[in-house]
Amino acid sequence: MKNKIILLVMLPIVVFIVPGCRKNNVDVVNNNVSGWQIDSINFDYHWISPADVDFLSSKTGYILGSNGYLIKTNDYAKSWKQSYIENDSSGVMTTSMSFINDTTGYIYGTWNVLNGNFYRILYKTTDSGNHWTKHFYETPYNLFSMKFFDSLHGMAMDWRGAGQNIMTTSDGGVSWQTTYLELDPSFRGIFYLGNLCYVTGTNQRIFRSLDYGHTWNTIDAPKTSSHVLSGFYFLDINNGFVDCSDKKFKTTDGGNTWQEIRFPFKSFLTPFSPYEYFHFCNNSSGITMVDSLSYVGGDFPSYIGTYVYTTSNGGNSWNRSDFFSNLPLGTVDFISPDFAYCISINNIYTLQKE
Repeated sequence: MKNKIILLVMLPIVVFIVPGCRKNNVDVVNNNVSGWQIDSINFDYHWISPADVDFLSSKTGYILGSNGYLIKTNDYAKSWKQSYIENDSSGVMTTSMSFINDTTGYIYGTWNVLNGNFYRILYKTTDSGNHWTKHFYETPYNLFSMKFFDSLHGMAMDWRGAGQNIMTTSDGGVSWQTTYLELDPSFRGIFYLGNLCYVTGTNQRIFRSLDYGHTWNTIDAPKTSSHVLSGFYFLDINNGFVDCSDKKFKTTDGGNTWQEIRFPFKSFLTPFSPYEYFHFCNNSSGITMVDSLSYVGGDFPSYIGTYVYTTSNGGNSWNRSDFFSNLPLGTVDFISPDFAYCISINNIYTLQKE
């Protein structure tokens, strides 16, 4: 859940009203997405360069900057309190954050001091980010997609060199144990779904854990001519989708069998990013937002707008919205099956199903 340049950004559905949200639709024009409300809230912290986002509810959430800045909202993203996890900000690089409740949270980062030494640190707070304790590691971990399930048990992906491994802890991050899986090096995100965890494997495989990453079983995606697994998404333990680049498939039995399904968009990137850009709130209703890029001068394509696709029949057919010329959604975080915050450059968008 970083303002990435991506070919498509997919999103969910929303069913409850967020109290206190101030509508400011200057950036949302010609909103004719059937059954959906997209609103925006001014956001003055675009300079923070989000490294991770963690909302505990529609009311309370944290955004972590890559340089250790931390901002917190306790009023539905209308206002933010700013803090910093280190007094000296010059050498801090943070990569991942996980809060287990409103007071207790963890941040992983690297601290480069003036003498050239690098320290790998797990920061912990028990007072909502006002103060942090540190645990230093001798092992040069590079942790991403970290999640703590309680004050002791957590999981992360360790990305070092040309590969990565799954790490688990049962002592609050004091030590980490390595699980070696044949992971696809193109992906650095773990897909969390309650007590289920999924990661992308090599050879068009998905690995699934039912015990917070301690043991894993294999889900084989259909083999296609592309030999590539571009992404996957699971609504629950039974229902999910895989993107095999040239073909898309759907399962209703946890990946034991797959049926080909056609989408009017090329691909989806979950879990290339650890945020759900492709989302279903139930077996029928889903929503996807697809970014459009174009060469408008220079050597690289630029963002020019977004199309929104919605389905009400499990992805068998999709309706496309009119073109939104200015709707950069950025980092997407789903608070519930029916509600999402999207952290963009100058706005925070809320997505809500009517």
